[in-house]
Amino acid sequence: MTNRKIFSLAAILLAGTSSHAFAQAEPETDDSTDLSRRLPTVLVESQRTEEYIQDVPIAVTALNAELLELKQVDQFSDLQFNAPNVNYSKTFFSGSNFQIRGIGSTLTAASADSGVAAHINDVYIQSPRLFETEYYDLERVEVLRGPQGTLFGRNATGGALNMITAKPILEEVAGAASFEYGNYNSQRAEGMFNLPIGDSVAVRVAGLYLVRDGFAETIDPRANFKDLDNRDIYSLRGSLRWEPTTNTTVDLVASYFEEDDNRSRASKGLCDFDATAVLGCTPTGLGFDSANFSATLGGLAMSDIVLGPFGAFPFNTIQNNPNPPDFRKAYVDERSKYYADETFYMAAIEHDFGSFSLNANIARQETEVRSTGFGGSPIGGSNVAPSPLVRALLPQTSAVLFNGNQIGVSGIDPNETGWIGGNILRFADGIFSYDQSDLLAEQTSFEVRLSSDFDGPWNGTVGYYSLDYQNEADYYVFSNSLDYNSAVLPTLLFGNPAAGVVLDGLALGAPYFHSDTDLFELESSGLFGEAYWTPTEDFTLTLGLRSTTDEKFLRDRTPPLLALGPVPVGANAAPTMDAFLQGTYRELDVKFDNEITGRLVADWKPQLDFTDDTLLYASYSRGYKSGGFNPPVDPAVISGVPLSFEPEQIDAFEIGTKNTIGPIQANIAAFYYDYQGLQVGKIQARTSINENVDAEIWGLEGEFLWAPTENLLLNLTASYLSTEVTEFSSEDPRDPTAGEAGHILIKDRLAANNCVLTDADPAIFQAVLAGFQAVDPVNFASTQLQSINGLQSPGLIFTCNAAALGAIVAAMNGAGDTDVGIAGGIAKDLSGNSLQNSPEYSFNLGAQYTFDLANGMSIVARTDYYYQDDMYASIYNSPTQDRVDAWDVWNAQVTLNSADESWYLRGFIQNILNEDHITGQSIGDQSTGLATTVFLLDPRLYGIEIGYRF
Repeated sequence: MTNRKIFSLAAILLAGTSSHAFAQAEPETDDSTDLSRRLPTVLVESQRTEEYIQDVPIAVTALNAELLELKQVDQFSDLQFNAPNVNYSKTFFSGSNFQIRGIGSTLTAASADSGVAAHINDVYIQSPRLFETEYYDLERVEVLRGPQGTLFGRNATGGALNMITAKPILEEVAGAASFEYGNYNSQRAEGMFNLPIGDSVAVRVAGLYLVRDGFAETIDPRANFKDLDNRDIYSLRGSLRWEPTTNTTVDLVASYFEEDDNRSRASKGLCDFDATAVLGCTPTGLGFDSANFSATLGGLAMSDIVLGPFGAFPFNTIQNNPNPPDFRKAYVDERSKYYADETFYMAAIEHDFGSFSLNANIARQETEVRSTGFGGSPIGGSNVAPSPLVRALLPQTSAVLFNGNQIGVSGIDPNETGWIGGNILRFADGIFSYDQSDLLAEQTSFEVRLSSDFDGPWNGTVGYYSLDYQNEADYYVFSNSLDYNSAVLPTLLFGNPAAGVVLDGLALGAPYFHSDTDLFELESSGLFGEAYWTPTEDFTLTLGLRSTTDEKFLRDRTPPLLALGPVPVGANAAPTMDAFLQGTYRELDVKFDNEITGRLVADWKPQLDFTDDTLLYASYSRGYKSGGFNPPVDPAVISGVPLSFEPEQIDAFEIGTKNTIGPIQANIAAFYYDYQGLQVGKIQARTSINENVDAEIWGLEGEFLWAPTENLLLNLTASYLSTEVTEFSSEDPRDPTAGEAGHILIKDRLAANNCVLTDADPAIFQAVLAGFQAVDPVNFASTQLQSINGLQSPGLIFTCNAAALGAIVAAMNGAGDTDVGIAGGIAKDLSGNSLQNSPEYSFNLGAQYTFDLANGMSIVARTDYYYQDDMYASIYNSPTQDRVDAWDVWNAQVTLNSADESWYLRGFIQNILNEDHITGQSIGDQSTGLATTVFLLDPRLYGIEIGYRF
């Protein structure tokens, strides 16, 4: 074990906790003001009643408004630096993965649920705007670790996030405003105004505006801009509190968020170039290469290997633009486009009947996201041009698709016609590609809870929850190489150019890829409750149960790519395509009925001589998350993709203690998870394939807080996490032959997916192939078998068509090779592998000192350091492609406060060392060359902020 790991483990054993370091029970002292400054307190409602966090027998981290500012927590991604065993990364399809103890959201499916439930004011949000949202005017943020479901909202297996907005204050007029300016021309303004109206009503309005230049830039001299990935965000929130009686409180909240800028969905693509084009990127490592363009669907479809003399270039002669060896630089001539909004309304009522209290809320959320990412500047330039044969034989088609030597690329079209119906985004001098991810979602939820407050040892709470959610989701991939192919194929498939029979003015549809979720509906309901037995004032036994019913309905399709036609170019394209697509939507539904989950907790507060306050607890929890449906596939070329994925269940065991010893807070928690059916996903077969694996997870979490003087505060948060896949095998799309010899890897020249001839003799295969080529040189055109860097088995560009391969296999059997089989890939045994984005060790060190000045003013200086161990970005645990190196980040700030605390001036710096840390990765499809997209932490940010309060 390295010295670094020894130090990390020692930190865990020294200082474990299951609550935030700054959280502390109310000090019992006459000088509570001084002690509160030394050990700040946080009130939470993690058990649906207001408690000091040290009294809560749940692993929970809470940051109130003061701590959010002091620890520079501006958004959800910053929580990973302040809560044990929390990791965060963006994901490719306009989403994010917030993980707690190795559990998060790794799926790509409209019907998928997250393992970590996100809430606003206790309201569960199915499609939250996690990575766009900036924090402002909050009361606190809570992170609950472990299965949830018997206290509020929807059930979750990994944990829950709860963002509590600041409520109106009845007693006073108050306000606040701040302005921040930093590098990248960052300008952030926020404000709040609180106004009482009479004795029983108050309103509060708050807002945020953020604009900055991009963190990245283009080096393409053809671009008329420089910055990439900028921000333009604003948000407004209005709240009203009405207390008609001393026992009744009504809260109304309405908020709106909007982002309209060129946020980049991904940070950078990495690859080790594959010269054979069988894979595109080899499995030997990640470098600043681009995928071999000839391994992509577009690179094949436009070349002579598919179109013969009608091709725009010879196969394997055109490559992608250079990939600058810098994480913050790209070679693009068009900016990404990003739009997101969210509207949220809620009404909540609380009434105290004396022995009972009633809480109810109803909420509505609507959100929309449109993200367009451009694949870079046009590739090939003057080396890519329409074939003279195409121009000569197809003049009507050429007049629409070509502008000189420029080739048009389709735009989104409701009839799936693209350029065929006249919808052209732009013309390009070479090959141009882009994609777009869209989501339109809305939900309505209702929750009611009734809690008792008897004097005796028995109390409890019961509740009912319902959620009605629906969305429409689309993912598109466009390339003018596919548009070109769609224009030429009708003549090659249905005509006879040698005899002068051509199909000018006709094309094949659909000319672009579209995963189309027309409607997904989720109806979820739950009955939940907890019973509390407190035989003595120091001991409580809690039993919680929940019954959940989830009903899911899905209507979706993937229109066959370049398989419908011929379609007339022009005005008749739309009705023709509509007729072709009639009845292509699939409709699926499933019901998960009365799934039972719950928890059992015992907590004890012993009176010990050596501590001021101690809590011991032990718990068992049963968690559950419903299954769903895999996204649609193109039935014309892809088969064998599982229709659905199963639910997951978790048995979670935890023990913990929370302690206060004078100026020291020292806590520790240990947990063990037995996971059945954990849902994991991968991109394969031009779709997302989601599977279920079993896993075991265990770990330790600790925090330590020490206030040696009134002015000095030190904290340590540390965690250890062990994750292990048990008894599971799966095909690795980047290594279809599983690192074994004795197979033959094939890249299909039409669909661009890979398949494998298993247990195949290369010499016999080559001889058999030569015989077929002699009889049918067109359909069996092929290169020779080639050695592929990083693989033990050879490969070639050929076909994965079942009929053609079946004939090859039969001939090989006849030649003596009788063990040959056909497979999409060879499954790897993943037993013992780690779960993705789950570093073993992580810790946070913080120090804060307050300098009291003679004039009553103060200066607060604070620094925070975070470290996390290396980890794997996928469950395949490839040491060359999945391993993410350990990284750290160091932040600091200094704040000058006025004597009456009415104004402040703050200077800050984040990521002081300006390191480009990778937080997560995503592997592309075989049809796009298997490049790895990486997601990065923000670069060094610094600036000043001035604020005023009254």
